[in-house]
Amino acid sequence: TETSNLARKLNETLHLPPNEIAARCHKMYLFDTLRKNDFIDVLDPLHSTHLKNQLLQATLKVSSDIPIQAYREYYGEEVAFYFAWMKFYIRALLFPGITGLVIFIIRSIRGVTIDTDSL
Repeated sequence: TETSNLARKLNETLHLPPNEIAARCHKMYLFDTLRKNDFIDVLDPLHSTHLKNQLLQATLKVSSDIPIQAYREYYGEEVAFYFAWMKFYIRALLFPGITGLVIFIIRSIRGVTIDTDSL
């Protein structure tokens, strides 16, 4: 029913008989026809479950690096840039994070809190 509703709406918008629509659309892709008449803006392909699972498994491996190039090929530049940025950000905060954790543990063992510290 969705297809027939779309065809009916397309027919009403173009004000052409169905055989004329078919003749005009014969040399065009359906996407181009629908986009030209403002029925759709963009067409995104469906995800490949196999490739998505492969990418997830490669990302979750502790011993390997984040596969930035694989993200770029599958999701595009923007998503790959996000993962590259997060990789940099995590590495940049690694030293301050470990330093803060060590200081926290030492202060906890000594029983020093922010209220009792004599700075």
